[in-house]
Parts: sequence; structure tokens; C-alpha cells
Amino acid sequence: SSSSTTTRTRTTAKAKADAKEKAGKRAVRFVTNRMCPFAQKTWIALEMGDVPYDLVEISLYGAGGKPDWFWKLNPKGEVPVIESPSGEVVADSEATLDYIAEKLAPAIAPADARERKAAEAWRAVVNGRLRPVGKRVVCGGERAEGLHAVLDEMEGVLVGPFAVGERFTIADACAIPFVQRLEKEFAVLKEHEKLRKWYDAVQELDGVRETLRSSWWWWW
Repeated sequence: SSSSTTTRTRTTAKAKADAKEKAGKRAVRFVTNRMCPFAQKTWIALEMGDVPYDLVEISLYGAGGKPDWFWKLNPKGEVPVIESPSGEVVADSEATLDYIAEKLAPAIAPADARERKAAEAWRAVVNGRLRPVGKRVVCGGERAEGLHAVLDEMEGVLVGPFAVGERFTIADACAIPFVQRLEKEFAVLKEHEKLRKWYDAVQELDGVRETLRSSWWWWW
């Protein structure tokens, strides 16, 4: 089969999902592949936002390919995709983070103008610098040492202990999958104490740990 469906099953999460269902709130449909870093961002936000969801995993490669229904849902053929109970479809990982924060889980949205500005600066470094430089390092076009200037930039905009301050937000979710992979492969954080403390803090959160896999894909 080229797709499978699972419902969030952590005990605390299931209890919250059941409670919200009883209150008339139905689950979000989350179409993903567990090995994809972009989809992992969305997964983290759903988990940390305590959003009830049904996880539908599809194959992105191989003989089975992507199912026809998925192409209709997102003609670009990319994960993640979330579909609200009302049928609203949101694709693109950054767009899903904003949608989750605005519509589904305001508790993980930046709370005020200061936090919004900090989140914007952090996400700009992650998406504009860490992702492209990290990709070149992974593909062999740049030495791993080239990442350190980017990590310095991240430390420069990191408020601490989380990306924008004292609590987890979608800004943290934006960075975790990429830092996770680079740290696992290249141990890049040993020279960046502030960022190391951030990563130690986020990876201990239950909603983040739920998404961590021992086997994963890079980004291309």
C-alpha cells in the first residue's frame, strides 16, 4: 500500500484528543512521511500544540509512488499537507506552521510584537541560511566547517532558552529537523554552547521526541 493512517496514540495526547472531540472539535488530517524533515516541522507543531490529528503516511519514492488522491490534494506532490475538518487544505511546511499557530494552536504562536520579530529573524536564518548551506555540506559542495558561521548567526538571534524566549513556539519547530540531522551527522554544536543548550531543551520535550527517528532523510 502506498499510504497508511494512524491516529496519535500517546496517552496524554489521546486523552486530550478525546476531550476535544467530545467538545465538537474533529481531528486534522496530516499527510506526511515520517522521514521527511519538512513534514517533521509540521508534526512537531501539531504535537506541541496539542492538536488532535490523524496521521496519513504516504510513500514518496519507489514502485508504489504517490497515490492519486494525494496529487489532487496537493498538485505539487509534496509533504506536508494538512486538511482541516472543514476541508481547508494547507501545503508547504512554513505555511502549515503559520496556519497551526493562527487557527489551531495559538499557545505556540509568538505572543507579542517582540516575539513575532524574534521569530521572523530566527526563521529567516533557518530558511535562508541554514537550509541552503546545510544542503551544500550534505552534498559535498562545502566543508562542514562552513556551517559554523551560520550557527553563529542563529545564536545571534536566539533569545533563549527557546527561540523567542521562555516558551516553545513554531519558531522552534522550524529549526529542529535540520539541526537534528546536522548534529547527528557532523556534531556541529560542540562549539556553540547557546545553541547546544537550546537543542538539549527542545529534544527533551515529549511532542518533539514523538517525531524523532533513528533513520531519516536529508533535504534536497
